[in-house]
Amino acid sequence: MTRNWRKLCSLLLVVAMMGTILSGCGSEKEQGADTAEPSAAAETQQKQEAGDGENSSLADAASLSFWGWIPYNNVIEPMTAAFQEEHPDIGVDVQIMDWAAYWDKLTLDLANGEGPDVFAMNLDNYEKYKDYMEPLDELAAQVNGDDWKTLFNGKMLESTYVEEDLKIFPVDFGGQWYVFYNKTLLEELGQSVPNGYQAFADYAKAVENDTIPMIFGGKEALNVAYLYLWLVNNQNPGIVAKAAAGEASFEDEAFIKGFEDLRKMIDDGVIPENSFGIDPTTDADSLFKERKSPMILTGAWQAGAYLAGTQLTDSKIANDEIGVFAMPAPMNDNPYVVGSIDHGWAINKNSKNKEAAMKLITEWAAGDAAQIWLEELYGIPCAAGITLDTTDLPSQEAKDTIGVISATLSDQLAGPRSTGNAAVDNKTGEVVQAFVQGMLDAKDAAAQMQQAYEASK
Repeated sequence: MTRNWRKLCSLLLVVAMMGTILSGCGSEKEQGADTAEPSAAAETQQKQEAGDGENSSLADAASLSFWGWIPYNNVIEPMTAAFQEEHPDIGVDVQIMDWAAYWDKLTLDLANGEGPDVFAMNLDNYEKYKDYMEPLDELAAQVNGDDWKTLFNGKMLESTYVEEDLKIFPVDFGGQWYVFYNKTLLEELGQSVPNGYQAFADYAKAVENDTIPMIFGGKEALNVAYLYLWLVNNQNPGIVAKAAAGEASFEDEAFIKGFEDLRKMIDDGVIPENSFGIDPTTDADSLFKERKSPMILTGAWQAGAYLAGTQLTDSKIANDEIGVFAMPAPMNDNPYVVGSIDHGWAINKNSKNKEAAMKLITEWAAGDAAQIWLEELYGIPCAAGITLDTTDLPSQEAKDTIGVISATLSDQLAGPRSTGNAAVDNKTGEVVQAFVQGMLDAKDAAAQMQQAYEASK
């Protein structure tokens, strides 16, 4: 493990200071999450249940179902295999869906008292789904022993509790906003990596022809809301969390200035006008891989895809030098970032196989399977026994810059990226898009956010 990754220790201290975090990563849909066929493990289990051959004695063994928008399809099979090495009598039927389809199906099925035994979850959506998730403390102690918490980095586990309840086993910690850049393409364009906001604005004006200065997926309202709230946190670190707790107002000066900063980024060409027609994942990812832009603004969860190249096979940038830096804000060349627990696993409170489900989420959060997933994602691990080796990254630029992510999350973390209140987050996305279109001014937009907060109490 490199020195930069050892900065995780200081990250834990930052997370502890943050208190309970109510938001997580994942509003931006994950790459490689096309609908998957049921796993080989599921097929084996179906044969067992049918009493096929020598395995007929396992007909009554537990059979689990898992739904998610993650992990990527190319790692879900080895993750399931790692689990079944320890638990060969437990079948797992895996379905990985498109982001939107996943949440729609999960919402409907859980509301009808159905749904999978285990499902992927983030803290952005915790409030909406918390009543459908099984509390995990007692079950974890029952299955894994009273010392089960030692499986995790203590402060990261602590940050996953909401109002003293633990309903998600955390996997990784991630943040926004980071610019992944193609150094090879920049050099072909006669450009260098911009250092600071003004240099970025100058670069945006210098890029010509069909090259997009930087790709940002502004079509999704929540993605725009998170970008805006990041700007607010750069005006006054922690103010978003305070407003969400009723300790500040969404009409305070930092929120007004956040709108002004967003307008400046658009006027300067840093956020191109056409960004608001770009989907955050399918469109943005494709444009970056097609070399239509040397930069993409997204979250740290893309480190594996871009820096390690796990999602670049056969793309036009597969052999290019890719690096990363924290996006400078108009008022801050040494910006704060926002972040929290990115991905985790929850157990359906209506599952009939809760003990088996706990065995699965333990392996997927803190066992060999978690190591497999995190080596693909290059997220910051929440499990105590997992480390990531950056020495095998495919380019020197990736090796030289990946430490920026752990460093900024350790030293420049302003809080979570969302309010943790779904009603306020949704209203924020709505009014920010209206502001961008010139339909609302900053004060009216902020007032509507405050009204949404008051109505949600």
